[in-house]
Amino acid sequence: MFPHTASFGMFWFMILPLIAIAVVLVLLLRLLRDRRPGADADAATDEARMIQELYRGMNRMEQRVEALETLLLERDARSARREDER
Repeated sequence: MFPHTASFGMFWFMILPLIAIAVVLVLLLRLLRDRRPGADADAATDEARMIQELYRGMNRMEQRVEALETLLLERDARSARREDER
């Protein structure tokens, strides 16, 4: 594997969770800003539920990304050991 390809891949594995967190924060801010007195309580409840689902989904995605990072690091370490053995 090319060294620059691995670092590029790791870059995205680190940036993706940050982007997901930023999206959740923007959605939360919009929800709080757009809240009007007398607005339909059911709509607010549905929006809050959707944001919670997004947050949980992003937590699961972050765990998967961390697992992928671990697998990639282990694979790189194995390939480096094989190259050292040659």
